[in-house]
Amino acid sequence: MAWPKKGTRKLVVGGVAYLWHAAGHFPFCSDAFYTVGQSGQPHVLYIDPHPHDFEVTPKSVAGAVEWAVGQGWTPAVGPTRAMAFDSQAQSFVWLPEGSRHLTNETDAVKEMIP
Repeated sequence: MAWPKKGTRKLVVGGVAYLWHAAGHFPFCSDAFYTVGQSGQPHVLYIDPHPHDFEVTPKSVAGAVEWAVGQGWTPAVGPTRAMAFDSQAQSFVWLPEGSRHLTNETDAVKEMIP
């Protein structure tokens, strides 16, 4: 994936450098999401910034990356996945394949990556 220069930020999590970028029509449009990955690697995370009680900051994005890595995700091996913050469980969750937005918190997939 080619990372746009404008709006892309660097983030270090566990000593590993990542890039993250806002995509969509921010700040209030429902198509907005964040992309996290590494330059030259084939897989990314899509982070749904909704529900609105999830404040997107470098610290919260780092928390999302830490959670995904803890579940076995890497930018090199993947897979490309979407995730969101489940405000009821106060935890991150995987979203169903092909989805980038949490439409119903019960739709979240909470299992580990195979």
